[in-house]
Amino acid sequence: MKITARVPNSTKFSAPTVLRKDTPFLGATVGAWDAAMTGHMQEKLNEVKQIAATGPKRKVSDAKSFDVASIAGQLLAANAK
Repeated sequence: MKITARVPNSTKFSAPTVLRKDTPFLGATVGAWDAAMTGHMQEKLNEVKQIAATGPKRKVSDAKSFDVASIAGQLLAANAK
């Protein structure tokens, strides 16, 4: 059975608005939600960029890689004995 719903044009978002920080939204203000969701994101991003810029440089071609599935299979086989 297929259910279809008809939404009248009057309830669609015809003119989106920008909310102010003091606008109430879901029991708090928009500013409080913004702070909770993003926190100190810009400061953390700057920290990561600084660490990346000043940290040791590594060649990608020298990186050791492995196949997780193969290692898991080997461990399971070893434990089955």
